[in-house]
Amino acid sequence: MNGIPVVLLAFRALVGLGKEEDKDYSFSRQNWQRDETNHERGESVFKFLYQKDYNLMLTHFSAHKDFDFASIDICYGLFLGHHDTLELKESELVILGAIMSQNLKGPSMWHLRGCRRAGISAEDTELV
Repeated sequence: MNGIPVVLLAFRALVGLGKEEDKDYSFSRQNWQRDETNHERGESVFKFLYQKDYNLMLTHFSAHKDFDFASIDICYGLFLGHHDTLELKESELVILGAIMSQNLKGPSMWHLRGCRRAGISAEDTELV
């Protein structure tokens, strides 16, 4: 639950500023399914971003299957690996900025490397 209330409060404030003509009533995850395809997509992105640290990260999850599910299936399978809205490069840039603004050193380093692995130049990554 850490972080969700802050996001909801910020979103509520933003919704109050929007004009009717700017509203989008579409639902980008309408057809999302928790299935093997989603899991494989999440695992693929997770492996790509973490590369040599992949096995170490999974070791940390081994006694915490709920966290494994939240990370692989939800964070990476539903959001980061689902490229209907944002491609991986765009996602990584958004995530990096969001994580760095929270002063989270470990995750910032992971996603700095993720940006580079996604093909974002060192110069463009540095701009974030």
